[in-house]
Amino acid sequence: MFKGLRAAMDLAYALRHQAGLWFVVAPVRALDGATVLPLGSKYAVTVFPFVHGASGRFGEELSAGERGRLVDLLAALHRSTPAAAQVSRFPIAVPRRGVLDTALRELDQPWHGGPYSEPARALITKTAGQIRHLLASFDQLAERVTALEPVVTHGEPHSANLIRAGTGMMLIDWDTVGLAPPERDLWMIVSDSGQETRRYTQATGRPVDPAALALYRIRWALDDISAFVHMFRTSHRRTADAEHTWLALNNTLAGTTL
Repeated sequence: MFKGLRAAMDLAYALRHQAGLWFVVAPVRALDGATVLPLGSKYAVTVFPFVHGASGRFGEELSAGERGRLVDLLAALHRSTPAAAQVSRFPIAVPRRGVLDTALRELDQPWHGGPYSEPARALITKTAGQIRHLLASFDQLAERVTALEPVVTHGEPHSANLIRAGTGMMLIDWDTVGLAPPERDLWMIVSDSGQETRRYTQATGRPVDPAALALYRIRWALDDISAFVHMFRTSHRRTADAEHTWLALNNTLAGTTL
């Protein structure tokens, strides 16, 4: 894990200082040149410059103008792919896919992890058809998307990872950076108007693939669902974090459509 984090921070540094992407909030190098230093056996530390501006909030709706400016930033990032020669390709597969597959097979057996285990089993039982449909759709789309040419992507360019600084916007949280189709970034910001996809194609010369947009939208939902199910099938207590996760699982399943 440390090796992957160091590679991500090294790339963020290169994108800002070598590729010239001013909007990348990259770490400050230590005296020995490292962007990340271990802190004991379980933790690591990295230092970032202070940015004067206003940070966004997760779920915050961006204006049409802000979406357009974010498209421009992502287009510039994707055009800087040569600077990411050493970064690995971000996997398309759903993280913790086995958790969901096992949970769906064991709906007729009690879940014993904690106070939310049985309510979670009841909820997953009720929505099992929906989840299986999402998984099947993902598998079908993945065959096509795997063949698309990758670019360097941020991975999570949502509003909580933006800082409005003056008249511009800056991107933080680069630990998920990796090579992937550009739609890995774009699905979060495109609207039904088509303005953002047209703007991206004009900036890059690359058309936006609707199938890839759909795949990454589904992948995000399945990633969340699998993480929530994993928590409730393993040991947990009734805490504020568990309550938040329970509400998030309900909201994700209620809001997930194809």
